Amino acid sequence: MYIAGKAHLGDERDCDAILEAFLKRANPEFLHRAGCDRPVKRYIDIVAQALAMTGDAKYLYLAGREWPDGRFTPEIAQALINTRDAEHLYLAGRDWPEGHFTPEIAQALINTCEAVCLYFAGKDWPDGRFTPEIAQALINIRDAWYLYHAGRDWPDGRFTSEIAKALAESGDATYLYLAGHD
Repeated sequence: MYIAGKAHLGDERDCDAILEAFLKRANPEFLHRAGCDRPVKRYIDIVAQALAMTGDAKYLYLAGREWPDGRFTPEIAQALINTRDAEHLYLAGRDWPEGHFTPEIAQALINTCEAVCLYFAGKDWPDGRFTPEIAQALINIRDAWYLYHAGRDWPDGRFTSEIAKALAESGDATYLYLAGHD
């Protein structure tokens, strides 16, 4: 309190130091809301840096989805990538506006080897974000359920003969039978 009171009486740099220290200890929800609701033009870099430091995938994703372009920083995208949280990487690919999404997010999702998120990326991501490497990562996992459903649910042009071959090589009689009858 003493320091805050002194800063109130001091110059603007003291206030900035107090604010920066506060933001670096703030919870991710508060920081996310600060980026959405408050006119923090002067402090947005501090807010974005503090949110990135939390490493909270949920609020990093929400910032990418909801913060306007002038407030969103590449630091937020990199912090989400660093979490290696497959669910929120997938959601970023599905929901983030152009300019917030980066190809590194797709690569980070591929590196997680989470079949469910790779499958949904193939199903839900816009064409400019989906890459053949996502399909290849799903092939490498060799899970017959996801391979079969990729063939059934993915938009035209995403399902490849390599996915069909991987499904055939899986030897899973149930999904081979279903694939033959779809």
